[in-house]
Amino acid sequence: MAKLSPSSRVIHALDVDSLEKGLEIVEKVSPYVDGIKVSYTLLYQHGISSFEAICENTSLPVIADLKLADIPAIVKRLSEKVLEAGVDGVIVHGFCGRDVVEACIEEAEKRGAMVFVVAELSNPGAVEYMKGMGERIARMALEAGAYGVIAPATRPDSIARIRRVVGEEMVIISPGVGVQGAEVGDAILAGADYEVVGRLIYQAPDPAEAAKKIAEAIRKKASS
Repeated sequence: MAKLSPSSRVIHALDVDSLEKGLEIVEKVSPYVDGIKVSYTLLYQHGISSFEAICENTSLPVIADLKLADIPAIVKRLSEKVLEAGVDGVIVHGFCGRDVVEACIEEAEKRGAMVFVVAELSNPGAVEYMKGMGERIARMALEAGAYGVIAPATRPDSIARIRRVVGEEMVIISPGVGVQGAEVGDAILAGADYEVVGRLIYQAPDPAEAAKKIAEAIRKKASS
């Protein structure tokens, strides 16, 4: 299983419906991103074989963004199925509790795969219920042995607080860049390892050029 290695510090969120389009985009953007995050959109349209196809067409780490949220037995089974498709990482919700996270990690460890725990979502409504939970979830994820956590690029203060909790022991990936309102590079400055970028890339006339420019912008901001 491949692991993330920082170069561009960009993970592309491939939230498209068409597998054909998805494969085309992956081929174009792979030189400029460090990983591909694939969500339910392809799974619902094309089934688990779509994840297999993405994995077969890139050497980059592929993360299944299913945001698993169920009892441990179900999460374990779902993790097993998606990992069998060849993905390198799985995303699980942290609010479900330690036993759920540990069930996902147990299955991932059999294959050397990564588990990312959602500490806080990037949408505005998330703060209604998740405010103050991010640090608690991040600490639990750290203690459970997860590879990384997800913290919102839309709230750099949350990233900074979560980084203080997990230290340098865990990878932080941050969605919400672009359309959701976060500026390119701000999450990295706040302490994230990678920025997750979707629509700015896959809706661009030239996804490769868009990914390249985003990577350059992050590099410039991080070095300034």
